[in-house]
This record gives sequence, C-alpha cells and structure tokens, in this order.
Amino acid sequence: MAALGTPLRTLRALLRELRHAAGRSYRDSPAYRHVLAAFRAHRVTSEKLCRAQQELHFQAATYLCLLRSVREHEALHREYHGRGERPPPEGAGL
Repeated sequence: MAALGTPLRTLRALLRELRHAAGRSYRDSPAYRHVLAAFRAHRVTSEKLCRAQQELHFQAATYLCLLRSVREHEALHREYHGRGERPPPEGAGL
C-alpha cells in the first residue's frame, strides 16, 4: 500500500469489494452500514476538524486490501486447487 489516495476513492472501492463479497443485498449488511457511518462520522467539516480522519482512512485502505486479497485468493484457489488425479495434458496446461 504505497499511497492512500482520496478517502472517497477508498470508500467507493471498499463498497465495491463489499458488493463482491455479499452479492446483491450488500446494502442490507451491517458492514455496509458501519463503513458508511464511520466515513460520515470522520469527515472534515467547517465546524470540526477530526484528528482521526487519516487513521480511519488508513484502516479503511487496510481493510480494502484484505477484502481484495481474500477475493483474489479464493479465485486462485478455485482455479488451481487439486481435484484429484488429472490427465497429463491437463496437468501440463496448468
């Protein structure tokens, strides 16, 4: 994780990963509501400067990295997981 980017970009990517994980009903999930509530609570307004905004952004980016990694790991596992004995041409194709 070299650069964090903007909080809005991180939020959108995080919600996209939640949609991949939960399917169509991701907006009904507690994780969706928690992420939106946390981002709303830690945004900077003209009345209040929140010191924990960068901390929340870093945690969100870390969670985003975790969700992406889990999704990619599952895809690789499905593709390359052993399904018993394979014929030699199929094994060579891997």
